[in-house]
Amino acid sequence: MGKATLENGVLSEEHMAATKKFCVEEEINRLENNFLALMRNGAAAEFDGQRLVLRGKGMEEDIVLEYRISDWVQ
Repeated sequence: MGKATLENGVLSEEHMAATKKFCVEEEINRLENNFLALMRNGAAAEFDGQRLVLRGKGMEEDIVLEYRISDWVQ
């Protein structure tokens, strides 16, 4: 397994591991494949203390992923 790097505001991981198990839902497979491509290509990363935004190129389209602290806190 690889190790992610953050350089000049770009988060990337060229050797990210993923399971080979196929998800039944096509949309979930598309999301996973786009996320893996985004990480391989490098994502511009912005963090404001409350949310992390990743922007970059997925498989065939530009991707914007937003994670909020509230998504993880229960």
